[in-house]
Amino acid sequence: MAEISGRCMCGAVTWRHQGDTTRNLNCHCDECRRGVSGAFSAVMGLSSKGFEIEGPWTDFKYSLESSRAFCPVCGTRIWFRSDLWPDEVFVNVGALDEPSDLIPEQHVLYAERVPWVHLEDDIPKSEGFQQDTDTDHPDRATIEIPNAALSGRCLCGEVSWQTDADPLWTGHCHCDSCRRATGAPFASFLCEPEDSVTWTGEQTEFASSQGRVTRRFCKTCGTHMSYATTDRPNDIDLYAASLNDPTRFKPKNHFHNDERLPWLHLDEHLPKPRPRHV
Repeated sequence: MAEISGRCMCGAVTWRHQGDTTRNLNCHCDECRRGVSGAFSAVMGLSSKGFEIEGPWTDFKYSLESSRAFCPVCGTRIWFRSDLWPDEVFVNVGALDEPSDLIPEQHVLYAERVPWVHLEDDIPKSEGFQQDTDTDHPDRATIEIPNAALSGRCLCGEVSWQTDADPLWTGHCHCDSCRRATGAPFASFLCEPEDSVTWTGEQTEFASSQGRVTRRFCKTCGTHMSYATTDRPNDIDLYAASLNDPTRFKPKNHFHNDERLPWLHLDEHLPKPRPRHV
């Protein structure tokens, strides 16, 4: 039996597991999307027996049977658990010491996917949860609403944002730091003028990259909401996964493409400019 281990971004929470994996999945449901601040979640299923964790962690229960754990210091989404599968822990790819060890076996709840990610892989896709797979999955439509405000929220709804400004740029970030911070396989951002965004709710701040970067997340549910860097002091990057209307987002770039997970093939037509600081 192999040992698998992981940690949060700040290192306050560490975990290890001795044993076999149960199943590796990419989930496209709205809860997972908001939970990890990504287009979808990638999780490694582990037996509850043999799972050990050290350090402080917060478990946010968002339904009668399900909860999501995160580090209260840096906000890394660590795992998902459900009473439906009491003998399993589903660890997020960003919380793995070796994220490339997670090789997805299936896309699940693919009917709920966002329309702005066009996957180009051979991984089986199920419209429901591990149901029979199908090969016909037409793209979902995007919606054009000129001059309408953009808005978003966290998983629990306590933190929300709104802006009337058009994005300065948009794109997918594949860097290890964004993956580690959110737990998602990659992060998708829309950059806005910071003074154009209004907020409600209480957030926790976590500084990284020698203080150049500040990440904010909901202190209740752990959803990452924004990224800011001293390299661009007048900008704020918002997570597309938090959008109330996810069809309003259009990615235009890949950032840090050299750090992309090896199984992740999407939107290959988009430009891959030089890396941004993270």
